[in-house]
Amino acid sequence: MDKKQVFLAALIGGIVMTIMTHVPYLNYLNYVLCAGIILGGFVGGWYYSKKNALSPKDGAIIGLYSGLMGGLLMSIMGIIIAVTTASPLTQLLGLLGLGTVATTTIIVLSIISTIMYFVLGIGFGTLGGLIAGAVFQKK
Repeated sequence: MDKKQVFLAALIGGIVMTIMTHVPYLNYLNYVLCAGIILGGFVGGWYYSKKNALSPKDGAIIGLYSGLMGGLLMSIMGIIIAVTTASPLTQLLGLLGLGTVATTTIIVLSIISTIMYFVLGIGFGTLGGLIAGAVFQKK
């Protein structure tokens, strides 16, 4: 496996996962068995198959790397969204004397969502890559 092509395929798959998770209305696909995350692993496998032979094993590996990349990108985007949208809430709760509660809640939820992004990204991304490997396998 060409490491540069694997990295690029994983990056593209991770970007697709991030878009499918954070863009309004597209994120509803993830309510159906994490279809948006599976799609990210599938797209990563598809991209890799354009220039290289792809087996189901290679597809699963690319899907796994796409899930890792997606987990990282989704976590970064989630933290950015949490920080930018939580500011008015934090200020309001600060006026009520509950500012530390809001800040702690945001931090805890960010940690939990980061763990979930990685777990779901790796699991369902690998499944998407495996499907891509089966579909685009050179016979």
